[in-house]
Amino acid sequence: MRGTLPLLVLLDDLLDRVEVPVIGAGGIGTARALAATLACGAAGARIGTRLVASKESGAHPACIDALLRAGASDAELTTVFSVGWPNVPLRVLRSCIDAAGLVEGDVVGEEHLGPSVIPVPRFGIAPPGRTLTGTI
Repeated sequence: MRGTLPLLVLLDDLLDRVEVPVIGAGGIGTARALAATLACGAAGARIGTRLVASKESGAHPACIDALLRAGASDAELTTVFSVGWPNVPLRVLRSCIDAAGLVEGDVVGEEHLGPSVIPVPRFGIAPPGRTLTGTI
């Protein structure tokens, strides 16, 4: 079911079949979406992408800018970013798919984590961090 059903449809189907608290996640970016998730019966919500633009976020500024400029229709469910987690559908900005397709080679940059430098594969699943150098 991952990535194929809208959250409220999934919650409506799932909550009648389990006796444990369920946390809703996916597409909750507004107060209305949070209220709908809780009204549907979820015990809570996990909010992720919405917080990428916060001051405390470790996201790369170019990533934050792209997210802030994008609308809902700019995202696409795809498995193209599968290096490190194959065949898992992820919702990503179409512009990121296009940009990654133009990069030559298997590595797009390096993530600098303290003294460690980690190569970032093209079509890898990790979002660009603040310390990423190379092609964002």
